[in-house]
Amino acid sequence: MHLFSECRFTRRIWADISTWLTKLSLQPTNWKQTASVHEWWSALAKTQGVPRKGLKSLVILVRWEVWLEHNARIFNRTEAPSFVVITKIRDEVSLWTMAGAMHLARLIGRV
Repeated sequence: MHLFSECRFTRRIWADISTWLTKLSLQPTNWKQTASVHEWWSALAKTQGVPRKGLKSLVILVRWEVWLEHNARIFNRTEAPSFVVITKIRDEVSLWTMAGAMHLARLIGRV
């Protein structure tokens, strides 16, 4: 739970993504308090004004990149600043949309 929704680094990533997408409802300060990753995921998926399927794809992508960064810090003793992780996420979003992730494309405004 901590790594995906409570960690300061992860919350900074989500704040930047919220700004990038101009979806202030995705700001971590607007998240409801939850007891599990499943509750957090379910609550986030119900965010008003955000396409649900596109958001679920984005959550998977962000969680993956956060997990990769976590592993790099633990096993490789390297730390990427948040803007580098955001750049990786944006690059992956572009690749996913080019590969046909139409719901994600709608979320980011590339339809």
